[in-house]
Amino acid sequence: MKKSKIRILSLVILVSVLLAGVPAGYVMASAQDGETVHDGDGQTDGQDGGEESAEEETEYIPESYYLPIESNKIKGWPQGKQIEAEAAAVMDASTGAFLYSKNAEAKEYPASITKIMTALVALENSSLDEEVTYSEIVFNIEFGSSHLGIQPGEKMTMEDALYGLMLESANDIAMGIAEHVAGSVDGFVQMMNDKAAQLGCVNTHFANPHGLFDEQHYTCARDMAIITQAAIANPTFCKITGTVEYTIEKTNKVDENRYLLNHQKMLYDDEFKYDGCLGGKTGFVTESLNTLVTFAQKDDKKLICIILKVNGSGKTFTETADLLDYGFTNFVNQDVKNPEANMSRAELMGICSFGKMGMMTDEELKKPAFIVNENTEVTVPAGTDPSAVKRKIEGQQAVYMYENWPVGEDQISLAPAAFNVSLPKASETYLKYQDRVPQTEESEGFIDNAVGTVQSVWNRFWGWIYDNDLLAALIVLILLLVLIPILVIGIVRNHNSQKIRKQRQREKEERIKREEEIDRKSTLEIEAELRAEIEADRLRREEEAARMMEEEKEEKEIEEAEKFIEQREAIEEAGSVNVKDVGQVTAEGGQDEEEEEQV
Repeated sequence: MKKSKIRILSLVILVSVLLAGVPAGYVMASAQDGETVHDGDGQTDGQDGGEESAEEETEYIPESYYLPIESNKIKGWPQGKQIEAEAAAVMDASTGAFLYSKNAEAKEYPASITKIMTALVALENSSLDEEVTYSEIVFNIEFGSSHLGIQPGEKMTMEDALYGLMLESANDIAMGIAEHVAGSVDGFVQMMNDKAAQLGCVNTHFANPHGLFDEQHYTCARDMAIITQAAIANPTFCKITGTVEYTIEKTNKVDENRYLLNHQKMLYDDEFKYDGCLGGKTGFVTESLNTLVTFAQKDDKKLICIILKVNGSGKTFTETADLLDYGFTNFVNQDVKNPEANMSRAELMGICSFGKMGMMTDEELKKPAFIVNENTEVTVPAGTDPSAVKRKIEGQQAVYMYENWPVGEDQISLAPAAFNVSLPKASETYLKYQDRVPQTEESEGFIDNAVGTVQSVWNRFWGWIYDNDLLAALIVLILLLVLIPILVIGIVRNHNSQKIRKQRQREKEERIKREEEIDRKSTLEIEAELRAEIEADRLRREEEAARMMEEEKEEKEIEEAEKFIEQREAIEEAGSVNVKDVGQVTAEGGQDEEEEEQV
């Protein structure tokens, strides 16, 4: 019995020690306010999913804290603080200028802030008094995720449905709204993606109307700010998301009221309440951690704040408050004058520089040439000189820049016009030519007038050619003689430059390839290759030295052979001379003997 008690006591002590040794860094965000947390074993903690997590913070600083803040790199821009959120953005709702941007275009999972786009599409394609009838589609959501217990066949107004969607983050209501508006969930999701593209989103794709995790369901901080900007332009959306409490009355299927409480605690909670907060949306799934969208207003300035992927719902509220304070404190809105606002059509066409013409008397030419606001609002750091803001035209949009960072934009387009054009008298030859070319005396619209002017100049040009055909031919010949050599030189230079570019490209590719090979190899492999190259170089030098010695030896042997041959030839020449002398002496001796005999 004592041994059994000792074993149990030992086991309790061991378990206590192990639990005490679990580091706080492994504590993950837990569910709160109807959220789902997916553990490693596939179980869930909490009651609902697709919403914000509990305020449970970790003791370590995540790597996301050190991610760069793009807006801090702008020259003269107020420096924003580091936050734990993996991505964040603060936008001025009036100008569309991003005041704070951290990892703003990075792909992130939105969770339930998806429902901002769901509500926006529903509001634009339905009326609040429409009756929504739910089908069994309400069961096609993840078990345990946020819901209001909607029953198949249950009916409620679109207004009640939108309150349930935005305050309680009910996923079953999201499915019902989608089916009611588009006829199917897939059709509604396509409407969401079309709306995102229309708004100019760059890294957003929706796969469902509620925000539960799907790898193909993602967005970024920049895009969520743009979507929210469009949503808060709708007064009904602002009213719904700014409501703290709401009651859905009894329905045909549920015999009790449903009481809703907004999960955006910055509206009312004593701990997180933010003065000026107008509304927003919370979100949580395990893969995205906590997400939060908030919009707030102080005086005439309205800001939108996006927080994506941070551990702890309380952290989303505190970091949002810090970023909103940063935006309200450091930036102001200014008006920039548009020079085209008071420009007339005559000034645009430059008619005054052409002298007195009949068309100058048309009243249409005195009207504004452009449709544009006289002033455009921009958001810049407090104390900025207006001259620091530059403008560039992109199509029909004027974009205002501060150190190459967009701070505002406005639409600009040509104003429509309709007026008569009186052409000056032409020469007799020109009139003859005119008889062959049909003309109209009136041109409707500004564009028609411009076309008529161009046509008039063209006709004058051809009239002059008919009157001066020889001179025109001579001018064309001279132009050809001048242009052909220039064209040939240009072609040759272009060919040579292309060869040089290709050679440089090959060298660059070789260099990159070599660098990649070096990067892939370890230090030992590189050292071994260097040693092998040094050894090969040593052997090559030894072989070269041996070859040179062999060549020197051969040269010496050749020189010795040549000397030997020369010596031998000299000896042979000397020997032939001696033989001749002996023969001559012998012959003389023989003659003496004959003479003696004769005597």
